[in-house]
Formats: sequence, C-alpha cells, structure tokens
Amino acid sequence: MSVKVVLKQDIQTLGREGDIVYVKDGYARNYLLRFNKAVLGTPQAVKEAKKIQEQRQKKQQEEIKKAKALVKDLSGVVLEIKAKQKKGKLFGSVKDTDIAKLLKEKGYQVTKDQIEISEPIKEIGSYQIKINPIKDVATNIKLEVKDEEK
Repeated sequence: MSVKVVLKQDIQTLGREGDIVYVKDGYARNYLLRFNKAVLGTPQAVKEAKKIQEQRQKKQQEEIKKAKALVKDLSGVVLEIKAKQKKGKLFGSVKDTDIAKLLKEKGYQVTKDQIEISEPIKEIGSYQIKINPIKDVATNIKLEVKDEEK
C-alpha cells in the first residue's frame, strides 16, 4: 500500500522540498514521518506544497533571466592572462579559479563551478572557455594566454 506524503526537505532518491510523492506505508511511517522529513499528504499540506512549488518555480525563472543576461553580457568578452613560460610551455597551468578571478575583476559574477575548460591550459595561445551559469544556458569567451615578460 502506498501513502501520499509531502516532502519537508530534499531527499535525493525521492524529490525536492514541497514535492508530493507516493511511498510505501512502512517507509513513510518508519523513516520519513519519524525523522520529520515529510508530512502526510492532507489537503492542507498539499496546498502548502503547491505554494512552495510556485515559489521555487518563480525563483528558477528569475535565475534563468539573470543567467541569460549574464550570457548576453559575456558574449564577445576576451580575457587576457599573463603567465611565466619557457619555449611556449607554462610553468603550471591556467585554472578555472584564475579565470573566475579575472572575470570578477571585470565585474562579472561567475564562480569557478560555472567555468568549463575542455583541456588543461598549459601553453601560450588562444582558448575558448565555456561559461555555463545554469543548465542549458551557456556561452563561450576567448582567453588569450600571453608571456608575462612581454
């Protein structure tokens, strides 16, 4: 037999906070309800869950709007980083944290988790870096790695 419950917090195998799910009676009684991770799916709880889902959806729409604005601002941006090198090979490599720092200096709010580098940057040259603020919204920027001594 299954029971309708409303999740009070995110549970990886079931869903997110505010989701209405059906689970087996024993799982609901012995785990979800006992450890205050869910409430029974009463009409009042379902109403509250729908409000939570609407709020989450509005927040997600705002995040998408901000991400699209950021992507629009970033399109065409060219970053330049200077690094020590010998015969075209860098001492070390350029990492996503370095790129995030450069973007922050230019006024863009991008974290290192939003930066995707396809291959390690260990040589002088030009590279395409993918900036992915949220899922399905991305852009590429150009990164120029130059010699520090020039």
